[in-house]
Amino acid sequence: MMGLGGGITWAWDPTLCAALDPLFNEDPWGFDLVDCPGYRAAVNRAFNNWAGNNRFIKFIDVTQECDKLYPNYPQVPYPARLHQAPDLPSHGGCPLAEIWVTAIKPNENAQGGDIAVATALSISHATTNFYYTNGERPFTLNANGSPNYFGRTFISVHAGTMSIATSGLLGGKDLCWYLDSYFCSHIHRWKHSFGRPSDARALVIAITWLLFAAGGAFVIFSILSVLSRFVGIWQPSPGPDNPRIHALDRNGDGNITIKERLFAAMEDLAELNPLVLAIACTFVISPPLITYIVLLPCWDCADFEAAILHETGHFFGLGHPDYLPQNYYQPMADYNTAPNGENSYQAFLSSGGRLSRGGVCSLSSIWGGVMAGIPPGAASGIDGVDIGQLGYPVRNSLMEAFTQNNPKPCLTPDDVEALTVLYPDCEEATALSDVVCPKVNHNLGLVRIGLNVFLPMLICLIFIVTFNTIIHKFQQSEMDALIKEHAKEKKKMKRQASMEKKAAPLGQLSVKLHSASGLKAKDLNGKSDPYVIFQFLDVEVRSSVKEKTVTPKWEESIVISERTSAALVCSENLSVTVMDKDAGMFDSTDDKIGECVVSLSVLDGKKSHEFKQALSPKGTIHFTASFSPRGVRLSYRAKGKDATYPSVTTVSASDLTSDSPERV
Repeated sequence: MMGLGGGITWAWDPTLCAALDPLFNEDPWGFDLVDCPGYRAAVNRAFNNWAGNNRFIKFIDVTQECDKLYPNYPQVPYPARLHQAPDLPSHGGCPLAEIWVTAIKPNENAQGGDIAVATALSISHATTNFYYTNGERPFTLNANGSPNYFGRTFISVHAGTMSIATSGLLGGKDLCWYLDSYFCSHIHRWKHSFGRPSDARALVIAITWLLFAAGGAFVIFSILSVLSRFVGIWQPSPGPDNPRIHALDRNGDGNITIKERLFAAMEDLAELNPLVLAIACTFVISPPLITYIVLLPCWDCADFEAAILHETGHFFGLGHPDYLPQNYYQPMADYNTAPNGENSYQAFLSSGGRLSRGGVCSLSSIWGGVMAGIPPGAASGIDGVDIGQLGYPVRNSLMEAFTQNNPKPCLTPDDVEALTVLYPDCEEATALSDVVCPKVNHNLGLVRIGLNVFLPMLICLIFIVTFNTIIHKFQQSEMDALIKEHAKEKKKMKRQASMEKKAAPLGQLSVKLHSASGLKAKDLNGKSDPYVIFQFLDVEVRSSVKEKTVTPKWEESIVISERTSAALVCSENLSVTVMDKDAGMFDSTDDKIGECVVSLSVLDGKKSHEFKQALSPKGTIHFTASFSPRGVRLSYRAKGKDATYPSVTTVSASDLTSDSPERV
């Protein structure tokens, strides 16, 4: 290009950013991870990738100078001339820039099919004043071997337009771009080792929906197990012996209402581990988000930086090595009647050689080493030799006909070798024999994966914890209401007791504690050390402690009151509280596991009554309450004058034996 050694100026079209913004899908959940400065920085990196591999090439960004000198663009067009070549054709952009980076105009791209994601249009002129970068001019040899310099016409590029697609179809889908080349480069390498990109894509999608199905199955199973408490007993069998009724019957009336089912379902849901539910919820939400927003763009979208890097090579005279001879500037027969080659390489450079003044440097030695085909023994694979789209071997090159599956936005040895042949550098200190690739790891892919995993998990966790808090608050308010009601009834019964003591016969109130089930675990080992407190009026008695179990069995007889009236018993409630015995070094306060209140009116006319009662908030307790006035069965109906006291059955003393009850 004209002015190569002095630097190539370039500028960014100020209208380009607005057209590109909708095509980058790297801003998850409203976080701005890519923006216009990021696009310009990617173009600058692509230019500097070429500059880093040849000291004669450098680029100068004059975008800000263009904005300063021509602030009214695009309302006021730029002058139709170039600052550095006012008499030569212009690209129509900022006159300070030799390369104008802008959008592809709709009429310049393919219609009805896949588009070119970017193009490089060189603006050239004919010249006879041409020098190579090693200082030589074109010549022929005379018969005596001396050089014959002549005014041969050469094509010199003095400006160019880098056009970027902002609409159209790519691979049959709407065009999109990605900026995180480093992240997608790992996926491209994996695709190449896997086989066809379409097969790798299908595998990723399959794994995604398997994870989704696993998480969804867990969530659905958890919800169904909870809803079974709600919908599982629409028509329960009547009677006090139905354990499912006792598990749901909150008021002990023997009937299960819709409200009681709903409360039971919500309480069960609140008992599930919030973290486990949040992880399962994340498995439902995150895999599709990660796949379709983070991973699949590496298949479906074009690499922005790699596209700019590729098109810049065309400005330097490099074509597509996998698309010969279709992409020659003009038929080779104009210069050489020999058959067209499929590819070429420089034998000395491809074997690791370096140009130097005392060695290979002259045009004859450089071009004399250019051979057809590929270097003998060249390795195969993603970094070596592959079969190009026209069926002949091609060394890996960024200049291959561009696709969205480039391994990385870096030049390859084949690219640098071609650049060195066209623009030779014979200074030993600066002549390069290896590729310089200034890679930038944006970590955008990892950030997007993190956001699409932890943000859904956080949302799920907040929802679950909020739900649990509401349920636990409801349970606490319900328990407080029961305590207040019990205290009120207790005061009432105390007044009644003093009135009825003299009129009613006295007897013994006792319970036979059988078992409990479904108790809430209070210890870290997932168990409890339960014991039971029975309270009748102001009398409290407790059972023995059963260690490390949530399904204790007692079969223990406990005397609650040895002298109490029948009328008082039949009009009172019995409070039952299941406690967890704590004897730890740091916490010796016993914890409440559950409680319930039962009416003893069921003893009217009966020797005993068996209770299978649901505990609040969880569990069921099984015990039998008995009342025996002076050793006989009582039939007492507290109806004023009509009260009767028939004696019909003698009670065995063994029925009232206490297994070491503890009074408190």
